[in-house]
Amino acid sequence: MGTNFWEFSLYFPRELLCYFELLKTDLKQMLLDVKNCVSISLKDDNYCLMIAMTKEAYNKNILKIKEKIADIILIYYKPKIIINSINNFDVKTHDNVILIDILSSFDSIDDKNFIIDNLSLCSVLYLSSFVHFKLQSLINNWKDTGELINQNSLFMVDSKVKKELMQFLMDGIVSKVERIKLMQDNSSIIFDNSIKVLPLYYSIFEYDSILYSLINNFPKKIEVEN
Repeated sequence: MGTNFWEFSLYFPRELLCYFELLKTDLKQMLLDVKNCVSISLKDDNYCLMIAMTKEAYNKNILKIKEKIADIILIYYKPKIIINSINNFDVKTHDNVILIDILSSFDSIDDKNFIIDNLSLCSVLYLSSFVHFKLQSLINNWKDTGELINQNSLFMVDSKVKKELMQFLMDGIVSKVERIKLMQDNSSIIFDNSIKVLPLYYSIFEYDSILYSLINNFPKKIEVEN
């Protein structure tokens, strides 16, 4: 394309396809009124998200794009690294799912800002390489979170103690929104605002993604309708 267009290719592993399909839909909606090209293709062992838009649209939307990529990193890589750092961790136990939701929500604002500051969308990005090389300090922090659980293994064998731990940890999460309203749409639970609910790869129940979003955003007020 000509010099008036910004072009970018992001390579990611297959397990992230569902997130980037959602991102593709969001980008198409975001760029509805401008010339653009957004597609996903399979190249060798990786999928590739290809984006092209006008320089004006790039200047207007680049921060939003970085934020959405950071959200994908935080909902996939952060809990995965924490889970792998905890000894003999059973992710099929639902209170453990909630514990990971809470641990993944710690420092999420600072983590997101760090990712955005280090994320350069120049021509080509290999997401896994970016995470494991550019975000090494974050990875070490996430591993330390898992190690804290290992050093206090009683938390994992006594359900009462684990519940008290989770209640204590919740007090350390920073609220991102004033209010969230939960509504029912047929058989699904939805939010009435702009909070994006992403799939949770370690979920057990259908509502786990909603639960993660509630914990991660930690609203000061929750309203329930129907």
